[in-house]
Amino acid sequence: MPIRRQLRPDDSPQHGGRDFGRFSGFGLGNIGARAAMPVMEGKCMLFKEFGGVDAFPICLDTQEVDKLVDTCAYLAPTFGGINLEDISSPRCVEVEERLTERLDIPVFHDDQHGTAVVVAAALQNALKIVNRTLADIRIVISGAGAAGAAITKLLAHLGCKQIVVCDRSGAIDRRRATGDNRVKQWLAENTNPDGLAGSLSDVLRGADVFIGVSGPVCFVRGRKDHEPERSCVCVGESTAGD
Repeated sequence: MPIRRQLRPDDSPQHGGRDFGRFSGFGLGNIGARAAMPVMEGKCMLFKEFGGVDAFPICLDTQEVDKLVDTCAYLAPTFGGINLEDISSPRCVEVEERLTERLDIPVFHDDQHGTAVVVAAALQNALKIVNRTLADIRIVISGAGAAGAAITKLLAHLGCKQIVVCDRSGAIDRRRATGDNRVKQWLAENTNPDGLAGSLSDVLRGADVFIGVSGPVCFVRGRKDHEPERSCVCVGESTAGD
């Protein structure tokens, strides 16, 4: 019987299974595919060292969504999973969603899912210390890019009902125009149920948790009037924020 008829979706004569392809649309900002390679090689070493997973660094010399998706899809039969890296928002959301729909292997994006998992784990541990739960807190997130949206989706899935996300223009809600930015459109429709408006500083009043995944100098320290008792601050780095 031909090999193609015997193979299950997770089988491969040579690779697949625990082999991952790490696809980058440039690391450290738009510095070019060759300059991004050391970053990708280093992260592949982390896969092997801490997860026992063989990972291959692949830097693509394009920023076009269709080409990114097609290239990853064409190479997908070689791997057991695909890890996307350093693709700017909102393009990274479209790339990940289209690949997830098109392929039968896991597709993971560092700047979205990786950041969200780490933040959710840290926040749940912090809330145990202050005897709070996700269901009874209000969270303010600075950064309305892919990372901020992924964090929002995961925290909402875990039970948080009060999340306000801010970008450079302030709080996002249904009344604000978001243009053709699909990430901000989703945030406008699914967060800020009370319709809070204003700057980041404005909506921080009374918040229980602040999560920062945006550019620097967005949060001014020392504003004690903004900090309720048993509040938490989680500040992260994001290359996919806004």
